[in-house]
Amino acid sequence: MRVLIFDYANWADFNGEFVSSEEEFFDRVVKDYDVVIVNFDFLSSLLAARHLIRGYVIFIASFVDEVIYKKALSVGDFCYQFDEVYKIKHRLKYIENKLFKAKSGIVKWGNFLVNLQTGNIYKDKELLNLTLAEKELLFYLLKNRERFVSKEEIVDRVRGIDSLNSVKVIISSLRKKGFEVDNIKNLGYKINLKEQL
Repeated sequence: MRVLIFDYANWADFNGEFVSSEEEFFDRVVKDYDVVIVNFDFLSSLLAARHLIRGYVIFIASFVDEVIYKKALSVGDFCYQFDEVYKIKHRLKYIENKLFKAKSGIVKWGNFLVNLQTGNIYKDKELLNLTLAEKELLFYLLKNRERFVSKEEIVDRVRGIDSLNSVKVIISSLRKKGFEVDNIKNLGYKINLKEQL
């Protein structure tokens, strides 16, 4: 799991990449991170880059009252005080376990469950009927869930998809069935496994 930490000083004692300046933050945040941990003092910087962040946002502050908590949760997912670093460690482990169960061939998020080995896809415990192209594209996005994949790559590598236009049609169909697929111009598509935990 990729974690980016944006703070004045490198305080974290868990795995993560560290930046301390706004310039570094903007350079790095365009890469895909599963979690971005941000000092609350940098709220305005995060607001400017929020549309680039596909993962969870965790704010950390020296003091958290109701006002700070509400502001943090209006753009982020969690908010902790510096003396609660242990909570962040547990939250990161929970996110990792919740979102990335591919080792067992199972990917579960929200009300979806996908068994990559059997090819079965469930929504609310009901087996979904997808076309071969929908299923193949969904599996490809899940297997490459940590990055964006271009339309050209999808046409080259996904069985049953033979044109750039068909990629858009199938993505639209997956979205109608409840799958969240993010799109960034010139980067491509990425399955959004984010869930409010």
